[in-house]
Amino acid sequence: MVAGKRRIDYFEILIKLSRYACSAARELNELLRCWSADAAAGKLQRIHIIRQAAGREQSAMVKQLAEEFITRTEREDILRLSGEINGITEKTEEVVRKFCLYRIKKRYDDILPCAAGLLKETEAVSRIFAALADFKKKPCRVEESIEAFRVLYEEEKEYYAVATRSLFEKTSDAVLLLKWDNIFRQLAQCSESCKTAADIVEYTVMKNS
Repeated sequence: MVAGKRRIDYFEILIKLSRYACSAARELNELLRCWSADAAAGKLQRIHIIRQAAGREQSAMVKQLAEEFITRTEREDILRLSGEINGITEKTEEVVRKFCLYRIKKRYDDILPCAAGLLKETEAVSRIFAALADFKKKPCRVEESIEAFRVLYEEEKEYYAVATRSLFEKTSDAVLLLKWDNIFRQLAQCSESCKTAADIVEYTVMKNS
């Protein structure tokens, strides 16, 4: 996948998909920074529209892939990457959906650095794909971008640890505790999808080097 040129630019599509993930994470951040329970449904609709657009982009790409004369391995790499990126967007939508389903009225402030960290991670993933598109000219950029992402990922893990510990220390309402624990777990899944996408890129580059 790294070496060849195609009739359509799969790198550009992957970058576009990663930008959809960034947009979804940005919407989540805006909701949490200016928290209003009444605004959650509107944000959910906005992220749903973003996810649908990403899905259409991916579907068109899959259709094109079926018609391209490329190796099975290359096709699988592209499909895995696109699926993982769109998984970030889908999981971010689920975070906001839980706010609506659980009827969350009050923001738990320790979620703010976690959500901000997710946005940084999605932006870092987008930079990884931009570096991948320029791999032949600047091969070191991919490795540098992945290393930069890993720093953010470790920071995000610490945010989750602090927030979860605080949640269990400060919350005596068992139902509320369960709701917020599920929200944090869903947010952590978004971060894990970012990491998986970065790992796939690293493996793909190594395999094609």
